[in-house]
Amino acid sequence: MPRMILKNAKLLFPLGYDRPPMDIVIHDGRIRTVEIHTREAADEVIDLQGNVVCPGFVDLHLHPDTAYLLDDHTERPRAEACRAQHQLLEERYENLSEAEVMQDMLERGRRMLTKSLRAGVLFARCHITFSQEWGVPAMKAYEALKAEFRDKMTLQNVVPYWKSADALWRKYAQEGRIDVIGGYPAFHEDGSPAGAYLRDLHELLTLSAAYELLLDLHMESVTGGGWQMLYDLAAVMNGRKDFPLYEKVACSHLAAVGDTRMRIDKLLELSAICGKVYLSTVVLPSNDMISAGTKKSRGAFPLAQMWDSGANVCIATGDVRNTLYPFGNGDILSELLTAAQIHKRGTRMELRRLFETITWNPARTMRLNDYGILPGCTADLVVLDAKSIENALIDQPKRLLIMKHGKVLVDQLQGGSEYA
Repeated sequence: MPRMILKNAKLLFPLGYDRPPMDIVIHDGRIRTVEIHTREAADEVIDLQGNVVCPGFVDLHLHPDTAYLLDDHTERPRAEACRAQHQLLEERYENLSEAEVMQDMLERGRRMLTKSLRAGVLFARCHITFSQEWGVPAMKAYEALKAEFRDKMTLQNVVPYWKSADALWRKYAQEGRIDVIGGYPAFHEDGSPAGAYLRDLHELLTLSAAYELLLDLHMESVTGGGWQMLYDLAAVMNGRKDFPLYEKVACSHLAAVGDTRMRIDKLLELSAICGKVYLSTVVLPSNDMISAGTKKSRGAFPLAQMWDSGANVCIATGDVRNTLYPFGNGDILSELLTAAQIHKRGTRMELRRLFETITWNPARTMRLNDYGILPGCTADLVVLDAKSIENALIDQPKRLLIMKHGKVLVDQLQGGSEYA
C-alpha cells in the first residue's frame, strides 16, 4: 500500500498547459502514479482541494556566508560596494579564530537556508566565500549546513577560484569536495575591477576541463561592456572542442548586459549565440536593479529575447541583506513576481511559463535527476494556496505543504505547525 496520496492537485507542467485536478500517489519517497481519481488506498490521504502543486523550487544563487551582514552600501557604485564587503569581512574576522569565523558563517547561512526552505526552495546552489583567509572556515560552514539540511534541501557548493588560494582550492577539488567551479573574471579578489577578462575566463574554463566540473560565473561588469563580456563567454564556449561546454556553464549578475542603448540586431546576435550553447543565464531581478540605471548598467537583462533564442533562463535570489543588496527575504517566489513586473511578462501563458525559471530550467543546470511531477520522480513537492498557476504567482500565497522525499517538512494545510 502506498504511504500517501495527494488528491485533487492542480499540477504545474512545463509550457504552462492546463490540466484537470489529478491525484499523486507517493510511495517510498517517489511519485508512483499521477492520474485522475485514483482508486488506490493509502496510509495517508490529503485532499488538496484543487490547490497548485509544483516540484520543489530551485534557487541557483544563494550567498549563505555573506547573508545578513545588514550594512547598507547602496549609495556606493557597485565596484565600491564589492570592495566594502571584502573590507567588512576582513574587519569582522580580524580577531576571531578559525572556529569562530566558521560559526559566524554557519549561523548566518542557517538563517538564510531556513528562510529559503519555508519559501519552498528544496534545491540550491550555495556560492561560498573562498579565499586564503576564509577558505577553510567557509568550506567547513557549508559542509555543516549541508549535513544539517541533508533531509530538507539538496545543496551544491560553488567555490570560486582565486590564485591566492590555489593550493587549498585544488586540494578540495581533488578530494571531491567542490561541486561547481565559481569564477569572477570581471573582478580581482578584493572586489576591484579586473582588466584581463578573456585571460581569466580561459583559465577558469581550463580548470573546469581539468577537474571535469561545471562552471558558474559572476559576470557583473563594473567597467561597462556587459554585452561584450557575455558574447565572449558564449563564443569561447562555442569554439571549445577539447572540452565541450554545451549546457555546462551558468552565469549571473547580468544587469550590465541590459543596456537600453543596444541596437536590436546586436541584442539578437547575443541572444542567438547564448541559445546556441544553451548557456544558463541566471537573472537576479531585484538584486540586479541595484545596478540598473547607473552609467555602467543601463537597463534590465533581455530575458524575453534570451528565452526565445533558446538560452536557459533561470530566476534566483542572489544576495540577501549584505553590502551589495540590503533587501531580500530569501523568497524566490517573490523574486519571480519582481521578474514578471520588470520584464513585462503579464499574459496568462507568460505567467505560467515563468515558473519554469525556478523549477525545470535551474534543475537542468544543477543536473538534477528524477526531478518533476511525473511517475518515477522524487516526491519533492510544494503545495501553494492558489487554485490557478497565474494566481500562484500574483497572489504570493502560503506554502501549504512542503515535502522532501515524500516526507512533510512544512504543514499549513491540515492545521499543523509550520514544521511538521
